[in-house]
Amino acid sequence: MFALYNPVQQASNPVMLDLKYLTLVFRRSTDSTGTAWDAPVPAYAIADYPSVAVSSNGTIVIGFNITNGGAVFGYQTVVSTDGGQSWTGPNVVTYNPLQAFGRVVWSSRSNEFQVLFVDKSSNPTYYLRRAQSSNGAGWSIVPTPIDTYTAPAPISPTPIVNGNYIFYATNPDAAAASALGWVVAYPVARSDNPSVNNVKYCAETLGCTSISYPNDLFIQGIATSSSGDVWLNLFTYSSPSSRTVPLKQLAVYRTSAGSYLSGFVNPSQGVDPTSWAVYTGGRCTNSSGQHFCYAMGDYDRPGMNPFTAASLPFVGASSTRISDLNQIFVQDPATGVPPVPGLEIGPAEPFGMDNTYTGVLPATFASDRQPSLESSVQFLLSAAGH
Repeated sequence: MFALYNPVQQASNPVMLDLKYLTLVFRRSTDSTGTAWDAPVPAYAIADYPSVAVSSNGTIVIGFNITNGGAVFGYQTVVSTDGGQSWTGPNVVTYNPLQAFGRVVWSSRSNEFQVLFVDKSSNPTYYLRRAQSSNGAGWSIVPTPIDTYTAPAPISPTPIVNGNYIFYATNPDAAAASALGWVVAYPVARSDNPSVNNVKYCAETLGCTSISYPNDLFIQGIATSSSGDVWLNLFTYSSPSSRTVPLKQLAVYRTSAGSYLSGFVNPSQGVDPTSWAVYTGGRCTNSSGQHFCYAMGDYDRPGMNPFTAASLPFVGASSTRISDLNQIFVQDPATGVPPVPGLEIGPAEPFGMDNTYTGVLPATFASDRQPSLESSVQFLLSAAGH
């Protein structure tokens, strides 16, 4: 499911999948608080990984993977101009399985819809790209990539706990607001040490910024507000020098003035990945074979308002259930927070830079990062033990 607040209608607009039939369903709240809802409206027959965006004139666009329920073939959109009561499309953005798993946003800076996605067709070199459309129906891919980089690892390089790996959830996450335009967060292999996953984020009005750390950063999410600030939600290991549990949840905040704060938001307890679903399949495979992974999910997106406050979600252990979906509410405290040792941010670089590793990669590097083309249904059914 993906939910967005629609400022034109002053209503929440979630989109979700009926996993039995893979039907893409749209709903609309009938009040500004999201306590009452219209009946679900089918938007498309078979879809996967949806996101939704709303333009300044109220046009609603849902972006999603082209799929048959098993494999992924590309990315497309459907469009509504009547508040989500009827839909037209599909409108193909890409028909290439290695150019899927994107996010659609509306940028009031360019007055266009944007789809941010990763082009994996030259593995292990990846390209962060965007496609643009004035109406959500006719799309053109911008020829120059936003960023060029070395592919990140989709899972931990070794088993972490109970003989299982950690699923790193490498799909990009994107958001948009009036001040910065679109923003996107995505994992990359460090340009100086490709065995470590770090994270970058790009903003329409800023360029691209690296968030560097000695250990893997993963399960990234991003949010921005009309004030021009940004929250990023990340996970890493309990030690900067070894892959040990419990995991730590890391928040990075960029102020509207361009300065940064960072900190571990649950330092005393951490996050126990053994409470996550156990998954096996294409997305938990490397050159040594198929493995079992602890997987929190494909996305972990923060929410925020224009007053620096944010909600950072995570899945943790439960005393009465297998796991609980939790959220931590954070805000810049007057006294600040202890900085994260070893974490380095910035400076921003212009779009179009080549940040790939220039050394000799190991022989198994590309196969360790072979892109998975599984649908979310396969992922969910595997995690549920089916």
